[in-house]
Amino acid sequence: MMSDTPEKIDKALEAFDSNLNRRLAAFLDSCLHCGRCADACIFYLASKDTSKIPAVRLRALSNIYKSRKKPLGKVLSLFGIGKLSEDKLNKFVSAAYDSCTMCGRCETFCTAGINTGEVMFLARSMLVSTGALPAGLKRTLDLALESGNNMGVSKEDLLDTLEWLSEELVDEYGEKIGEMPIDKKGAETMYLINPREVKYYPLSLQAAAKVLNAAGESWTISTKHWDVTNYGFFAGDPETAGKIATRAIEAARELGCRRIVISECGHGFSSLRWGAPQWRRQAPGIEVLSILELMDSYLREGRIKVDGSVNKKKITLHDPCNLVRRGGVVEPQRRILDKVAPGWVEMHPNRQYNYCCGGGGGMRSLEGVKKESLEAGRLKAEQIKTTGAEMVAVPCHTCIDQLEDIFKEYKLKVKTTTISELVADALVLEGEKE
Repeated sequence: MMSDTPEKIDKALEAFDSNLNRRLAAFLDSCLHCGRCADACIFYLASKDTSKIPAVRLRALSNIYKSRKKPLGKVLSLFGIGKLSEDKLNKFVSAAYDSCTMCGRCETFCTAGINTGEVMFLARSMLVSTGALPAGLKRTLDLALESGNNMGVSKEDLLDTLEWLSEELVDEYGEKIGEMPIDKKGAETMYLINPREVKYYPLSLQAAAKVLNAAGESWTISTKHWDVTNYGFFAGDPETAGKIATRAIEAARELGCRRIVISECGHGFSSLRWGAPQWRRQAPGIEVLSILELMDSYLREGRIKVDGSVNKKKITLHDPCNLVRRGGVVEPQRRILDKVAPGWVEMHPNRQYNYCCGGGGGMRSLEGVKKESLEAGRLKAEQIKTTGAEMVAVPCHTCIDQLEDIFKEYKLKVKTTTISELVADALVLEGEKE
């Protein structure tokens, strides 16, 4: 609970004013309260708790906007409409962090095109300014700022992991495929990875390296900044989010790279590709691509050859919210799967209408919300079960972690994999080492 001091209220309102833009103002001014967004929100659909309906979440911020920015605002304030208080700020914590992943699915149903997830980012920015950032999320963010990555992986551990992954590839495929370039000046591409790939999912990192090398890509990993994640975005702190994005851009510039390629991480991609220009108030001046877009181009241009018959399991595809709905990378992964796993099946709904897994928006860093997160994930479990798939291709490591928990909770005998791993397994390499 936060103290109801004038200073904190003033800070929250100052953050509201400084982060309000025309798009958000239009959202706050346009809600028709028709309730269609209720059918979009996984937290409402799972619980039937009306406080979780996006339009209901929007109302308090809409009232603040109207009381501060509309001609009759002072009159509204006289009746207490839009007045900020300790109770309202505490309710914002639950509305903005505990039961919203900022997935943006509400926008696909809204007759006015309102993205309540973006409005919840505004609410989060107000809470950050008052020091009300949830403890688990704060610890993760602080660790990322202090160590350079959100899991506190040391440079030595990073280099050790890259070395043994490279050695394995060299032993099996030879020097060309096993290369793991580090701090390579003048490389075309700087590759950003998720710390979970170093600690828990090294095979996805190894797979990406195999594909990049098979395509003859000029690439490198920077030891100065290699973490694709941006917990400033999850926190709702645009200043910190911009700072983290700047670290990646500066690291690429120092190495002379022409572009940054993002590992399979939904929010990492949308943060650097779309969020960074807004938070930094300037274009990054460097191309930002998803590894999915890059692999799609390799296949289209014939830079890699694949044999899809090796991926024999029945596979379906999960659409990460930040990558697909918010990020715009929708078809590359589908074109890839057509070639490396030709028998794959869609889940329904799919693309921008797909259900959120319930783990995004920093949800997995929060304490005491796992029950609600898994409850919301029931929709995803039902989606996957209906496909009859044995494996789910998941181009996001946060989604992988959440889906693994969902499979345990709902007793689904399904495995997860990344798109990079499927491509790596299907590669046809000329002159492979015997």
